[in-house]
Amino acid sequence: MKIKSLEALYLPIKAFVATGDYNGHVGLGVKCSKERHWHPLCSCAQEATLMANIDNCYTSARGYTASLGNFAKATFDATSKTYSYLIPNLWKETVFTKSPYQEFTDHLLKAHTEDPGSSCGNHIRVFIQEK
Repeated sequence: MKIKSLEALYLPIKAFVATGDYNGHVGLGVKCSKERHWHPLCSCAQEATLMANIDNCYTSARGYTASLGNFAKATFDATSKTYSYLIPNLWKETVFTKSPYQEFTDHLLKAHTEDPGSSCGNHIRVFIQEK
């Protein structure tokens, strides 16, 4: 049996990479690290929310979410969902056009008062014959 070196016994380390422009754009990437180096990481949630231009936030995790990878993914998903809300200050100014009924109300009113007829356009007249 061949004896492996101590370095070969280590499991590959997952590297979680968060990219952003500190103006609302954030990306998250996961890749296995080949170098097997690791260093102290800064607060994953804090850095991800800062990149998303969120100044003040509170994060908490328990259970399976407490691992770094799951916590990074959960933070990324939560940050993404905050941008799916459309709050009133993000609404665009909408110019509504008049419906045909509003636009031609005067014409319709004038047409119905001058020549009353049926709604289908046919005029029905009743003649009574005297005996």
